[in-house]
Amino acid sequence: MRHYTSLAALLLVCILPSLAHAQAIPANVQISWANPIVNDDGSAVSGALALTKVQVWLSTTSIPADTTTAPTAEVTPAGTTTTQPITAPVGSRVYARVRACSAFKCSDLSPEGSGLVDVPKPGVPSVTTITIAITP
Repeated sequence: MRHYTSLAALLLVCILPSLAHAQAIPANVQISWANPIVNDDGSAVSGALALTKVQVWLSTTSIPADTTTAPTAEVTPAGTTTTQPITAPVGSRVYARVRACSAFKCSDLSPEGSGLVDVPKPGVPSVTTITIAITP
């Protein structure tokens, strides 16, 4: 039992400094895309074949092109931008993919986009007063 306690303490000492650097922060991720104007056969995306929704995937890990996970959000095709909340470790990447859907079928997933989760550093403080006292 003593060995396990020592091992656990050693692991905590080694892991805690890295956890401090991987602190998660809530953020809003804005994703933009261009909706298709033609179907894969070259016909127009209109009428019965008009888009009905756009599915959006967002993750802190890479999203495979053949993902079977549910989308993070579904938005109307009228817009080409959405903002979604996420909590991610500072210094990590957030990945996104989108897919356009008609009433009948959905497109393949878009190429993956990503962005770095970064926070600004504080501004430089300004020195306002320095007082020097000469001692005899």
